[in-house]
This record gives sequence, structure tokens and C-alpha cells, in this order.
Amino acid sequence: MTALNAPRNLPKIAMLTVFAMLLWALVLAGCKTGVGTQAVEKYNQNPLIVSIPSTLSPKEVEEVMTLTLSSRGWTVVQQSPQEVVGKLDHRGFDAKTTLKVDGNLIKILTDSYFKSEGGKREPGIPKGWLENLQKDLQTRLATKAGQK
Repeated sequence: MTALNAPRNLPKIAMLTVFAMLLWALVLAGCKTGVGTQAVEKYNQNPLIVSIPSTLSPKEVEEVMTLTLSSRGWTVVQQSPQEVVGKLDHRGFDAKTTLKVDGNLIKILTDSYFKSEGGKREPGIPKGWLENLQKDLQTRLATKAGQK
């Protein structure tokens, strides 16, 4: 490269650098996925939670938990007034979540696996999906309580 060509190549190099930095930021941000047995254990020790309005019956809470999972595409595989279990196979995840009633709270637990390109399954946390469930639960529980 001669000194005369350097100014013309500089914008290309700068653009490639910016593109690489943006790509790296997207990889780091991802969908807030934590991977590994310890990550799942740590999450389940302090999971996302939602408060249950005191005016709702256990049956109403069960209905809200079931509706929340199914409306997001999860298949409900088990349900009772104390917990609802959903599964979802999507975007490399074999995801399972349990919405478990604990006193006046719903804990959003996970037992999910991320499937890598090589087919290896690692425990993983689809945190963004769980946060969506949390938001939906909060909204639906408040709406249900407001209807009384």
C-alpha cells in the first residue's frame, strides 16, 4: 500500500472495524442466555418472581399461569393450582419452565437446554423468554384482580 492509497482504504477499514464491534456487541447481548449447569442452578436459587394479588383464588392463578405460557407458544405439559409446567423447542433451545406458587409469589424456574450447532446439549437459561413470561404474568394477574 502506498501513501497515496492509504486515505482511500481508511474508510473501508473504519467501516469494517465498526461492523465487527457491532457484531461482537450483538453476540454478547444475544438473548440474555446463560449457559452451563452452574448458571442454571444459580438462576433457580434466585429466579424471576411475580406477586400474586390476594384477591385471586388458586384456580384463577392456575388459569393465568396456563394462559400466559400458551399465549407465548409454550406447550403446557402439567398443571395444578401450585405449579404449571411448559415446554418450548425453539431457536436452539429445548426449554422447560415451571411457574411455581410459593406463598403469595410465582417463581419462574427453568430446566432448559441449549443445543449447539454440533448437537451438544448444555443447560441454559432463556432469560429473555422468562422475562417475557414475567411481564405477561404481572399484566394478566393485575387484570384478573381488577375484574373482581
